[in-house]
Amino acid sequence: MDLLEKYSLRFLTIKGANPLKPTIFAKVIYATSIISYFVLTASLIYCIIFTITEIAHVIDNVTGIAILYQAITKEMDLFVNRQKYRHVIDCLDKFWSEDKFGRVAQKKVKDIRLITVTFIQIYICLLVFATVWCYFKIVLLQGTILPWTWISFCEVENNYCYVYTYTAQSLCITWVMMGILYYDTMSLLLLASAYQEFEQIKYAFCILPIDETVDGDDGDVLEFIGIIVKQHNLVLEFIKEIGNLLSTILVSLIVTIILIVCASLFLSSNTGFSPSTSLRIVPYIVGALGEMFLYCVAGQLIINQSLSVADAAYASKWWVKKQPGLRKAICLVIQRAQRNSQIAAVGILNLDLNTFVAVR
Repeated sequence: MDLLEKYSLRFLTIKGANPLKPTIFAKVIYATSIISYFVLTASLIYCIIFTITEIAHVIDNVTGIAILYQAITKEMDLFVNRQKYRHVIDCLDKFWSEDKFGRVAQKKVKDIRLITVTFIQIYICLLVFATVWCYFKIVLLQGTILPWTWISFCEVENNYCYVYTYTAQSLCITWVMMGILYYDTMSLLLLASAYQEFEQIKYAFCILPIDETVDGDDGDVLEFIGIIVKQHNLVLEFIKEIGNLLSTILVSLIVTIILIVCASLFLSSNTGFSPSTSLRIVPYIVGALGEMFLYCVAGQLIINQSLSVADAAYASKWWVKKQPGLRKAICLVIQRAQRNSQIAAVGILNLDLNTFVAVR
């Protein structure tokens, strides 16, 4: 929960999108943000249809529309499903503490947290790089170039107008990317929490106090297994709820990537893959594919970790003949864990590395 607050929730509060703080002021900020997104999108579309003559500027606007579409989808989903997100986040309080099973398990959990933080920081650096690259496109390509072409009420050729427009667009892009970034970090940290809890469940099976010499079922062992099964079901339901929330979001992500990659490749082929074109499209492709890759890696890790619970249960002494209740309980856990927990976009595309390769 502390990582979620540090890397996501406090920033979502600034945007009025924190599901744990649905204040009136937050709703005003949110409504203003969404309206501005729609106005900006309409402006970009209008310029594509009526004012832009250069193909490169058309591609810039198309990628801008794709990014805005993703931001609108994520922030509207946060608002519409606020109670569901709140319920998912509150479920974290039901997860086991890091030190529940001693130092060995605690070290494993801390290692997972460290790796998670590293991935989150890499992702933040990736999106910051892509965003800053867009800002400094003017330096790389030289000339009065703007990140996007929108409706302007002054002549951009004028230095003062250009500086004003460039600053306004930079602030808009920063605000849009903040929404995308901190929604993604929230989703990834929730999935990491599920992965961490699976690790605790696996360790619990490893330390089952099964005595082979006992004739008949041991009540304490069966009670302990019942606690593990209850926690396992909690995590499976937790992942199912996250999957339901992410379903439409993943569709918007895939659509964004397809638009950005296709637009970038079209621009490159149209200009003969010139260096200036490469400088223009690099931030878009890097940011989009990096985002998709991180989601797919997270989904693949959840699949692998959920399946490994079956291996951990199988490694326990489930085969003890004198304890039929024990055998039955663990065999049921193994059968359930062998059905992997997948997150899918509208039930079609699974969130795994195979999907990333297919999209890429």
